[in-house]
Amino acid sequence: MYYGDNVGPTFGRDIDIYVEMGNGSKEYNYCQCKQKYYERGIRDKEDLFLIEDYEVFQIIKKND
Repeated sequence: MYYGDNVGPTFGRDIDIYVEMGNGSKEYNYCQCKQKYYERGIRDKEDLFLIEDYEVFQIIKKND
């Protein structure tokens, strides 16, 4: 998982959440789901979605 100033969690690139540059906003305004990494899809639809539809239920820290 990668995080940055403009990037939220990516979940193997199946869910991308980030701030689109150039619109002056600091809110996550681009959220897309598309099956690329995981064997099964995370959502039923592969499309853009609102951040309000998203909920983190558990975060597990990896020891690298």
